[in-house]
Amino acid sequence: AGKGAAIKVMGQFGDLPPFVVAKLEKLALTGNIPCQKDILRLGTDAGAIHQSRAGVYIGGISIPTRYVHTPLEVADLGDVEACAAWWQPLPRRS
Repeated sequence: AGKGAAIKVMGQFGDLPPFVVAKLEKLALTGNIPCQKDILRLGTDAGAIHQSRAGVYIGGISIPTRYVHTPLEVADLGDVEACAAWWQPLPRRS
């Protein structure tokens, strides 16, 4: 933790589309938002969306944490702030 927002590169159903990951990285760089790459071994609702009908491209951004889903779950405040920074100007950047 402490390196910024986590951009997912792999999820429950394999690698995320490289062009989506590259776009997210470019948006972070353009917005001067610290980021790091992350692998999510467990699934999210995005996995089901990804496989629906002909398939949908997905990407993911999250707050890196330790001890997830426990009473001792922790996150770096800088990572939380980096994730919050994504949502302020996102419609104008995409």
